[in-house]
Amino acid sequence: MKHSMKSLYFILLFCMTRGYGQAPEIEWQKTIGGSGYDWLKCSQITFDGGIILAGNSSSGISGDKTEDTIGGWDVWVIKLDSNYNIEWQNTIGGDQGEGIEGLQQTIDGGYILGCISNSDISGDKTENHLGGADSLGNYYDYWVVKLDPEGNICLLYTSDAADERSSVDLGGPRIIKKKNNDSSQHRTHTKK
Repeated sequence: MKHSMKSLYFILLFCMTRGYGQAPEIEWQKTIGGSGYDWLKCSQITFDGGIILAGNSSSGISGDKTEDTIGGWDVWVIKLDSNYNIEWQNTIGGDQGEGIEGLQQTIDGGYILGCISNSDISGDKTENHLGGADSLGNYYDYWVVKLDPEGNICLLYTSDAADERSSVDLGGPRIIKKKNNDSSQHRTHTKK
Protein backbone atom coordinates (compact mmCIF):
# COMPACT_ATOMS: atom_id res chain seq x y z
CA MET A 1 0.00 0.00 0.00
CA LYS A 2 2.83 2.38 0.90
CA HIS A 3 4.58 1.69 -2.41
CA SER A 4 1.41 2.29 -4.44
CA MET A 5 0.73 5.62 -2.62
CA LYS A 6 4.26 6.82 -3.42
CA SER A 7 3.72 5.84 -7.05
CA LEU A 8 0.40 7.68 -7.12
CA TYR A 9 2.00 10.84 -5.68
CA PHE A 10 4.80 10.62 -8.23
CA ILE A 11 2.35 10.21 -11.13
CA LEU A 12 0.22 13.13 -9.91
CA LEU A 13 3.28 15.31 -9.42
CA PHE A 14 4.58 14.39 -12.89
CA CYS A 15 1.23 15.15 -14.54
CA MET A 16 0.84 18.45 -12.71
CA THR A 17 4.38 19.52 -13.55
CA ARG A 18 3.92 18.73 -17.23
CA GLY A 19 0.66 20.70 -17.40
CA TYR A 20 1.99 23.71 -15.55
CA GLY A 21 5.52 23.57 -16.92
CA GLN A 22 4.48 24.77 -20.37
CA ALA A 23 4.74 28.43 -21.22
CA PRO A 24 1.35 30.10 -21.66
CA GLU A 25 0.45 31.30 -25.14
CA ILE A 26 0.69 35.03 -25.76
CA GLU A 27 -2.76 36.34 -26.68
CA TRP A 28 -1.49 39.70 -27.94
CA GLN A 29 1.38 42.08 -27.46
CA LYS A 30 2.18 45.62 -28.48
CA THR A 31 5.31 47.73 -28.22
CA ILE A 32 4.64 51.43 -27.69
CA GLY A 33 7.34 54.06 -27.50
CA GLY A 34 9.35 56.89 -28.97
CA SER A 35 13.03 57.53 -29.59
CA GLY A 36 13.88 58.52 -25.99
CA TYR A 37 13.38 56.77 -22.71
CA ASP A 38 9.80 55.66 -22.06
CA TRP A 39 8.74 53.45 -19.21
CA LEU A 40 5.35 52.28 -18.08
CA LYS A 41 4.45 52.97 -14.45
CA CYS A 42 0.66 52.34 -14.30
CA SER A 43 -1.95 50.45 -16.28
CA GLN A 44 -5.60 49.63 -15.79
CA ILE A 45 -8.45 47.95 -17.68
CA THR A 46 -11.02 50.65 -18.46
CA PHE A 47 -14.81 50.56 -18.21
CA ASP A 48 -15.07 50.22 -22.02
CA GLY A 49 -12.79 47.16 -22.15
CA GLY A 50 -9.73 49.11 -23.27
CA ILE A 51 -6.56 49.85 -21.33
CA ILE A 52 -5.20 53.10 -19.91
CA LEU A 53 -1.39 53.28 -19.74
CA ALA A 54 0.66 55.96 -18.00
CA GLY A 55 4.38 56.35 -17.66
CA ASN A 56 7.27 58.74 -17.85
CA SER A 57 8.84 59.81 -21.12
CA SER A 58 11.74 61.81 -22.47
CA SER A 59 10.78 61.12 -26.12
CA GLY A 60 9.89 63.83 -28.57
CA ILE A 61 7.62 63.21 -31.55
CA SER A 62 8.77 59.81 -32.79
CA GLY A 63 7.56 56.24 -33.01
CA ASP A 64 4.09 56.15 -31.42
CA LYS A 65 4.52 59.49 -29.63
CA THR A 66 2.61 62.27 -31.38
CA GLU A 67 3.44 65.16 -29.01
CA ASP A 68 6.81 66.74 -28.28
CA THR A 69 8.39 66.84 -24.83
CA ILE A 70 7.49 69.76 -22.60
CA GLY A 71 10.40 69.46 -20.14
CA GLY A 72 13.11 66.99 -19.21
CA TRP A 73 10.67 64.23 -18.24
CA ASP A 74 6.94 64.27 -18.86
CA VAL A 75 3.97 62.10 -18.00
CA TRP A 76 2.74 60.20 -21.08
CA VAL A 77 -0.81 58.85 -20.91
CA ILE A 78 -2.07 56.48 -23.62
CA LYS A 79 -5.59 55.09 -24.00
CA LEU A 80 -5.98 51.85 -25.94
CA ASP A 81 -9.41 50.86 -27.25
CA SER A 82 -10.89 47.37 -26.79
CA ASN A 83 -8.94 46.17 -29.87
CA TYR A 84 -5.72 47.50 -28.26
CA ASN A 85 -5.20 50.30 -30.80
CA ILE A 86 -4.15 53.75 -29.60
CA GLU A 87 -7.35 55.78 -29.14
CA TRP A 88 -5.70 58.93 -27.76
CA GLN A 89 -2.57 60.07 -25.95
CA ASN A 90 -1.53 63.10 -23.95
CA THR A 91 1.93 64.34 -22.93
CA ILE A 92 1.58 66.26 -19.66
CA GLY A 93 4.19 68.33 -17.85
CA GLY A 94 6.03 71.57 -17.23
CA ASP A 95 9.48 72.84 -18.22
CA GLN A 96 11.35 70.72 -15.62
CA GLY A 97 10.59 67.14 -14.59
CA GLU A 98 7.33 65.33 -13.92
CA GLY A 99 6.58 61.71 -13.15
CA ILE A 100 3.47 59.62 -12.57
CA GLU A 101 3.00 57.67 -9.35
CA GLY A 102 -0.60 56.44 -9.61
CA LEU A 103 -3.62 56.31 -11.89
CA GLN A 104 -7.30 55.57 -11.34
CA GLN A 105 -10.32 55.72 -13.63
CA THR A 106 -13.07 57.85 -12.11
CA ILE A 107 -16.83 57.29 -12.04
CA ASP A 108 -17.35 59.84 -14.83
CA GLY A 109 -15.10 57.79 -17.17
CA GLY A 110 -12.17 60.18 -16.79
CA TYR A 111 -8.90 59.57 -14.98
CA ILE A 112 -7.12 60.96 -11.94
CA LEU A 113 -3.32 60.98 -12.06
CA GLY A 114 -1.12 61.20 -8.98
CA CYS A 115 2.12 62.80 -10.16
CA ILE A 116 5.24 64.51 -8.89
CA SER A 117 6.60 67.77 -10.34
CA ASN A 118 9.39 70.27 -9.85
CA SER A 119 8.26 72.71 -12.58
CA ASP A 120 7.02 76.24 -12.10
CA ILE A 121 4.15 77.61 -14.22
CA SER A 122 4.90 76.33 -17.72
CA GLY A 123 3.49 73.81 -20.16
CA ASP A 124 0.49 72.26 -18.40
CA LYS A 125 1.50 73.52 -14.94
CA THR A 126 -0.75 76.32 -13.66
CA GLU A 127 0.90 76.74 -10.24
CA ASN A 128 4.52 77.34 -9.27
CA HIS A 129 6.73 74.72 -7.68
CA LEU A 130 6.33 75.06 -3.92
CA GLY A 131 9.87 73.97 -3.17
CA GLY A 132 9.64 72.07 0.10
CA ALA A 133 11.92 69.07 0.46
CA ASP A 134 10.53 65.73 1.59
CA SER A 135 12.20 63.49 4.19
CA LEU A 136 14.63 62.22 1.53
CA GLY A 137 15.66 65.70 0.37
CA ASN A 138 13.73 65.56 -2.92
CA TYR A 139 12.30 68.84 -4.14
CA TYR A 140 9.24 67.51 -5.92
CA ASP A 141 5.68 68.58 -5.25
CA TYR A 142 2.61 66.40 -5.44
CA TRP A 143 0.74 67.20 -8.64
CA VAL A 144 -2.78 65.90 -9.15
CA VAL A 145 -4.17 65.97 -12.69
CA LYS A 146 -7.75 65.08 -13.65
CA LEU A 147 -8.43 64.03 -17.25
CA ASP A 148 -11.83 63.77 -18.92
CA PRO A 149 -12.70 60.53 -20.81
CA GLU A 150 -11.01 61.90 -23.97
CA GLY A 151 -7.74 62.66 -22.17
CA ASN A 152 -8.16 66.43 -21.86
CA ILE A 153 -6.97 68.09 -18.64
CA CYS A 154 -9.87 69.40 -16.55
CA LEU A 155 -8.29 69.91 -13.07
CA LEU A 156 -4.77 70.56 -11.81
CA TYR A 157 -3.58 70.79 -8.21
CA THR A 158 -0.07 71.27 -6.80
CA SER A 159 0.84 70.57 -3.19
CA ASP A 160 4.11 70.80 -1.30
CA ALA A 161 5.49 67.26 -1.02
CA ALA A 162 6.97 68.09 2.39
CA ASP A 163 3.43 68.69 3.72
CA GLU A 164 2.33 65.18 4.72
CA ARG A 165 -1.26 66.40 5.09
CA SER A 166 -1.40 66.85 1.31
CA SER A 167 -1.22 63.19 0.39
CA VAL A 168 -3.54 61.70 -2.22
CA ASP A 169 -4.55 58.04 -1.94
CA LEU A 170 -5.40 56.56 -5.34
CA GLY A 171 -5.92 53.08 -3.97
CA GLY A 172 -8.80 53.74 -1.59
CA PRO A 173 -11.28 56.58 -1.32
CA ARG A 174 -10.53 59.21 -3.93
CA ILE A 175 -9.24 62.38 -2.32
CA ILE A 176 -9.14 65.50 -4.44
CA LYS A 177 -7.82 68.70 -2.92
CA LYS A 178 -8.72 72.05 -4.43
CA LYS A 179 -7.29 75.40 -3.44
CA ASN A 180 -9.56 78.25 -2.42
CA ASN A 181 -8.81 81.70 -3.83
CA ASP A 182 -6.66 82.16 -0.74
CA SER A 183 -3.82 79.79 -1.64
CA SER A 184 -2.90 79.26 2.00
CA GLN A 185 -6.15 77.35 2.66
CA HIS A 186 -7.20 74.03 1.21
CA ARG A 187 -10.52 72.20 1.00
CA THR A 188 -10.55 68.44 0.82
CA HIS A 189 -13.32 66.56 -0.99
CA THR A 190 -13.49 62.83 -0.36
CA LYS A 191 -15.58 60.39 -2.39
CA LYS A 192 -15.91 56.75 -1.42
